[in-house]
Parts: sequence; C-alpha cells; structure tokens
Amino acid sequence: MNISRYIIYFLFSAALTLASCSNDDSTSTNGSGSSTMSAKVDGSDWMASINGAKNSNGLVSFAGQDGNVRRIHFNIMATQTGTYDIGGTVINPNMGQMSEGTKVWTSGLGMGTGKVIFTKLSASEAEGTFTLSLSPVTSTGASGTRNATEGKFSLKFN
Repeated sequence: MNISRYIIYFLFSAALTLASCSNDDSTSTNGSGSSTMSAKVDGSDWMASINGAKNSNGLVSFAGQDGNVRRIHFNIMATQTGTYDIGGTVINPNMGQMSEGTKVWTSGLGMGTGKVIFTKLSASEAEGTFTLSLSPVTSTGASGTRNATEGKFSLKFN
C-alpha cells in the first residue's frame, strides 16, 4: 500500500473518530457501569475498563480501553441489527482499530478484516459480538497481525 493510501485512510479514520466524539452528552456514555466490552486479544482475555459509545445518524461508534492502555475502537454504519463486515472500502467505510500507546493496528480501507454482529441496536443501546484480524500501521511502530476473538459488547448510548 503506498503512502497516499495510508494518508487517506488516516484522515478518514480521524474524521470518523472526531465525528463520533462530540460533546453532545445526549447520545454518549462514559462507561459508568452500564456498558461493557470484552474479547480475547491474541488468545489473552481483555476487558474494557473505559467505554464510550455513540449512535449518530447511523454511525455507531464505540470504544473500550483496559488498564494497560490497550484500546479497541469501532466505527460502523448501521441502522438495524445484523452482520456488518469490516475491512472497508470507500463505499463500505466500516472500520475497527486497536491501539497500544502510539502503536496502531487496523481493519479498514483494504487492511485487515472483521465482523460486528448487532443483536440489539436502537437509539439508546446496542449489544452484539465482534471478531477482528488487525493489520499493523507500520508508521506507528506496530508490527505483526493482532486478532480479537470472542468479542462481546453491551452499550448504552444515553
């Protein structure tokens, strides 16, 4: 992948992330116990201690972070329950990311793969599962593939 695709991907991801993190408290949560997120990351248990979630005009964004500053973040275009593929293209911008400090692994815009399955999705909450096979963004110092399996989430959008 050439550098211009990385730049385009980064700008797209940043725009989606910023759009999902406004100060509108009417549709977000800070993980005050009403939201949970967990997975196995490369075979090891991972549980989010900090959650954020927003459903804004069909863009469902949610993130969880553990005490070791490992974060998993999703931006999914979803308006109903069902299976949503990740590993997006320009016409399918769904993406998932994992970061550890400044290192980033991603599955979006031609990098990596994954699925998010919403078993419940409304203006106020979402539940479901996820899997990810994340590719490194080498310019961040990340290397090797990261896998998230047995992922589960229960989110309140308050």
